[in-house]
Amino acid sequence: MKEQHTLPTLLVVDDDLFIRRQVSHIAGHYFRVRCSSSTVAIAESILEDVDTLVLDLSIPGGDAVAFMQSLARRAPQIRLILVSGLDLKTIKFTASVARQLNFRSVELLEKPFTRKTLVPVLLRDIGLAADVPDLPVAGGTAAMDFEAELLRALQQSEFVSWFQPQVRLYDRGFLGAEALCRWRHPRLGLLGLGEFIERVETGPLAMAFTLYMADEAIGKFKRATEAAGLGGHLSINLPVAVLEDPKLASYLGSILQKHAFRPQDLIVEITERGIGADTAQSSATIANLRIRGIRISLDDFGTGYSSFEKIKDIAIDEIKIDKHFVSDAVHSRTSQTLINAALRIAEELDLQVVAEGIDTEPVAAWLASRGNIIGQGYLYSHPLPEDALIAYLQMQVSSAEHADRRVSGFPEISDMKTAHDPFVTVKQVLPSLSKRWKA
Repeated sequence: MKEQHTLPTLLVVDDDLFIRRQVSHIAGHYFRVRCSSSTVAIAESILEDVDTLVLDLSIPGGDAVAFMQSLARRAPQIRLILVSGLDLKTIKFTASVARQLNFRSVELLEKPFTRKTLVPVLLRDIGLAADVPDLPVAGGTAAMDFEAELLRALQQSEFVSWFQPQVRLYDRGFLGAEALCRWRHPRLGLLGLGEFIERVETGPLAMAFTLYMADEAIGKFKRATEAAGLGGHLSINLPVAVLEDPKLASYLGSILQKHAFRPQDLIVEITERGIGADTAQSSATIANLRIRGIRISLDDFGTGYSSFEKIKDIAIDEIKIDKHFVSDAVHSRTSQTLINAALRIAEELDLQVVAEGIDTEPVAAWLASRGNIIGQGYLYSHPLPEDALIAYLQMQVSSAEHADRRVSGFPEISDMKTAHDPFVTVKQVLPSLSKRWKA
């Protein structure tokens, strides 16, 4: 049996002793740190336990790309942080290679870095999946154990919905939220599903899990918005496997009716990569969802090879631009070109656009300058449990009321006799303003 650790394992592979010591010192409070000066001769036991890998791309005598490829089996369980002093274009291209290997996440860190730039990258999703490797991951008996664990979790209501707000870019006003799943595991604590969601969604309990989470998310979101007095849409994720069930639309319709939730306020997200081999039944299911008034979103737009085909073949209402393009939109001409192309397509086809992964003000400002885009990301809010969502919504309502009170101090356009005149001057309008202010 694998040794149990309370902290996730961080492996630092860098030939620079100073870098290894710097990362170890900073990360020691949050990780069980292991270091190597080379990509060779790393113990297999360490690789099997790695949660986060900090990898230098230019180690003398080493081959970082070959090392990444050697981790293909474990890649979905590993957060990869690429560090290098090479030019940014080379780093980004190597990152795209890593993403094709399906690492849990891939992030970039340019040298030289400081504690201020390192810590946010290291801790971005710490605590959500640190101990997931302790869950069964193999086939055979282990897979059966995992299904039993999943069934127990469903019966004990251990899966809970958290919500990440989606906002208008120009004023950050609330428009809706995406429901994200967290697992309150009795032994491992609060887990994200990043490492094993694929096994959940392709296994025999995919439909049971999907309907459980839809019911959980819709119920909580309805309570939260009613408590705050602020409505909005809810986005939920649909596994591809459940689209093959002809009863899915009926099941979701029953859940909506149970919670008195308007179908037009529900958006189901379907991943572009997941519908590459869609069948007649999955298309029929999507048609039934639309007939009921439920909206369809194409998630991870631009990351697969079938974006344009899917927009042509499937009636969708929204596209979500993947965070890998959004995060470097300010600096990458390639990302800017792809985002601009997506926006032109959306405008021509009357589709809503959501940009996910907005974490910085410059990215938000660049996107806001492009047009009518819905924003989602850490800049606006991390995913929130129900009580925190209520507080967030109440703050939104309070801010809107405060803004209304400020605006009410100004005269309405209809109060100004000359305001409709295109040649009205400041001199003509000032007396009207002065009367209102003196009053």
